[in-house]
Amino acid sequence: MGGSGGSSSGTTGGGGEAPGGEGGSPTTTSSADTTGGTASGGVGTSGGTVKTTTGGAEAEGGAAGAGGAPDDLAPRLIDLVVEGGRLPEQPDFAPDRVRYAVYAQESPDPLVVTATAAAGATISVAGLSAKSGEPVELTDVEPGTEFEVRVSEGGASRTYTVLYLPILFPELRVTVHEPSAWDAPLYLTPTDEHESRYIIKVDNYGVPLFYQYTARRAYDFKKHWNGVMSYYSSNEHILLNSDYEEIARVSSIGYSSTDRHEFRILPNGNYMVVVYEPVVRDLTSVGGAAEVEQIDGILQEVTPDGELVFEWNTWGHTAYEETNNPGYAHLNSVDFDHDDRWIISLHKTSEILAMDRATGDVVWRMGGESSDFDFESDPLAGPCNQHAVTVTHDAHILVFDNHTTCHDGHTRVVEYALDEREMTAELVWSYHRDGIQSRTQGSAQRLPNGNTLMGWGENDTAVMATEVDADGEVVFELEAYDPGGAALTSYRVGRFVED
Repeated sequence: MGGSGGSSSGTTGGGGEAPGGEGGSPTTTSSADTTGGTASGGVGTSGGTVKTTTGGAEAEGGAAGAGGAPDDLAPRLIDLVVEGGRLPEQPDFAPDRVRYAVYAQESPDPLVVTATAAAGATISVAGLSAKSGEPVELTDVEPGTEFEVRVSEGGASRTYTVLYLPILFPELRVTVHEPSAWDAPLYLTPTDEHESRYIIKVDNYGVPLFYQYTARRAYDFKKHWNGVMSYYSSNEHILLNSDYEEIARVSSIGYSSTDRHEFRILPNGNYMVVVYEPVVRDLTSVGGAAEVEQIDGILQEVTPDGELVFEWNTWGHTAYEETNNPGYAHLNSVDFDHDDRWIISLHKTSEILAMDRATGDVVWRMGGESSDFDFESDPLAGPCNQHAVTVTHDAHILVFDNHTTCHDGHTRVVEYALDEREMTAELVWSYHRDGIQSRTQGSAQRLPNGNTLMGWGENDTAVMATEVDADGEVVFELEAYDPGGAALTSYRVGRFVED
């Protein structure tokens, strides 16, 4: 058993939440802080923060006018070019697209902005009067902030917002964006060997809606059913409200560590956390040594006041001899089925367990050498070294199946329909991407429109996220690079509806 342990503090916010879409195209206001420094627990602000605002005509394409002019009557720019960044502004300019991003160079030069509008329109760039087609140099705009370009005519106006991203900000490149992609922000934690440290919420064009620098590496940035956001950093889960203000930090009770692999806010308001706990055991009864160092996977349910109300350990619920590995379980995801059972993924044993929360008993195990289910319809005979398991709205099991040590390293996403009377797991949908083998990490999320979003975790490409339709056609894809051009990874990727 561990050391002094931790506790949760603060309160969670309100409002319902589920994965889904957002309305309109929000403009942004900035609360950038480029002064550097970090807060306790490893949360930094040196990269600045961008917060979204919505409301009125500004949220419907950035147009506004006297008395609230309709969007289709507001003037539009013909062209907008921003020079001086690491790359040209992204995405490509379109008159109705009002949000763009520019990446700062290592030694930033002043940005030069050229806006072109129809004759008779007036233009302002960062509050400066500008002439159509003539460049304006911005000497006072710093990386980590943003500025506006406004075009006005006849009492109506349209505002274009340009984010000037920090010097080390990850390059997010959307390579596929079809109309059928689900229109909800993506939540990312892009990292590399240099530990690029940002939590990011980004739109379908690769423009951040929110970002925050963290002093230490961050994982699993996501939004929960009650509107609260969270991410993991520095041995605890950090909770944010809808204004991106920190409201709580949650850690395990009675142990010295809190693991990053999973965190959930339960329907009763409690928190579910994961612990990886080193132990020494006598395993001679299963053919092992008298003293073997192992790592147990532990689940805890903790109240917001820091009270432990439930604890469950992988030891005794899986067979060590199936892996003969000190990290025999490697608990890496938890979801909940329609019978309120906890669906637990164990990477090392390639098992998915259904655990009865009331008793702690394992109701069934799926996959691995002791599977209760038959996989006759699956040519690969079930998952192998999977990283993430979720339950779909129709009670199917969706698996990001890394397949790192099985068959040909065939990473895939698979969906099974379970028959608990006949104990069969029918493969009803699968997706495999040639050329992408996810060695670690990864995620799969079934979206409300029937599409499936995949985060590819650590792989040999720059592809971070792919969304496909029910037929397996790619409708959205995002690549991510560090400033030097090296590929980045994200522990998971998720889409969550705006409040």
